[in-house]
Amino acid sequence: MKPNGPIPESLETGVLRLTANARLGLFLFAIYCLVYFGFVLVNAFAPRWMSDTTWAGLNLAVLWGMGLIVLAFGLSLIYGLLCRSETDAKSPGDSSPSA
Repeated sequence: MKPNGPIPESLETGVLRLTANARLGLFLFAIYCLVYFGFVLVNAFAPRWMSDTTWAGLNLAVLWGMGLIVLAFGLSLIYGLLCRSETDAKSPGDSSPSA
């Protein structure tokens, strides 16, 4: 069934927001994949580097692995902050009408 008339502005805005959120999510995922791909390449082709002690007696494999975990958490925080909708950003006590 085809809708009659123009698309409501709120629906159009919501679709644009979803598209932008998806694009941002893919960009952040690509960043994580590049870092992880580097980790895999070093493990595959230069495994001796991973056994080098670098900081606080930890080898590079442990530090890089922990860095991947921290990076994933940081990227998820960035995504969550940048993708909040205007209604999510309002304080709970705000009683102003929302449209």
